[in-house]
Parts: sequence; structure tokens; C-alpha cells
Amino acid sequence: MISITIARKEGVDKEVVLVKNTTNRTLFGMESDNAVEELNEWLSLVGVNFNSIFFRRENLFGVFVKDAYVEHDVKLYFYKSINADIIPTMKEVIVERKVVEDGKEVVKNTLAYIGNFCGLTSIYLPKLDSEVFESSHKEALDKEGKLPVLKLGLEDTSIDVEFEQRVRENY
Repeated sequence: MISITIARKEGVDKEVVLVKNTTNRTLFGMESDNAVEELNEWLSLVGVNFNSIFFRRENLFGVFVKDAYVEHDVKLYFYKSINADIIPTMKEVIVERKVVEDGKEVVKNTLAYIGNFCGLTSIYLPKLDSEVFESSHKEALDKEGKLPVLKLGLEDTSIDVEFEQRVRENY
């Protein structure tokens, strides 16, 4: 599981995105006016679109903390195989892989699910080393011809302590 915290100060254009793993280690951090777009670029590889009907950008900033801060947590849960793993019930399907067979568009399999309970958004995605992810990743590379800006999940890198401290102080 990976936890994504998206935060911003009210009235300030800059956004902060922190991505942490289950041991609370920071995998990715960004502070800029387009941090959410950068995050979206990576998520789009597995089919999650911030502009989708289920996951609109304006809904990301929902909970006020400490007077001026706005924060929203997104939990990403990864599954290895669509057929083998049990995806929790009561989740909306947000991504379906569609292919054309005999001139008709057919849904082959589902890539992602989303659930929103008590102010926490949970997204269920294929694991990065699964066949499901590999095929969608290849499709994205073929389409875009380049790697995404974010390199998340394949290697466990942590950002420097100074950045995290700055985020804590300013956001």
C-alpha cells in the first residue's frame, strides 16, 4: 500500500504531494504549482485519471487541518492479478481496458477500482511487476514514447530530509 497526501495552503497556488510506503518512508515529494499534474502523469500509466468523473481534482482538497491547511489522503492498494486476488466490494470501477474485436469495443479486464469512505479515497491498482501493469505500461510507452516524470514504486528511493522538514514547517 502507498499513501499519497496532497496538501495546500488556502489562498496559495503551491501544492505539496508526499507519497509514502507502509513503513512511512517517503518515496516521492514535490512542492510546486503543478505537483498534482506531475503525480497524475505517473498514475495515468495504470489508468487513474485525476480528471475522471470519479476522481476530480477539486475533490482532492477536502479536509481542513490546522486552520489554513487543506489535506486529502489517497491510499493506493496494489493487487497482483485480476483473477487471483479478491478486490474489496463496494468499489466503483474507474478503469476498464477496452479492445476492439471483430469491429466491436469489448471490455477485456478491469484495471482499477476506487472507494471513498469517511474522507479517505482508496484506489486499487495492479502491482507494478504484474502482467496487468506491464501491458498497460507498454501501451503508455508506445503511445507517449517516453517515460513518465515520476519514477514511483519500482525503486524505493527517499527524498532528502530537508524537503520533508520544509513541508512540515510550511504546510
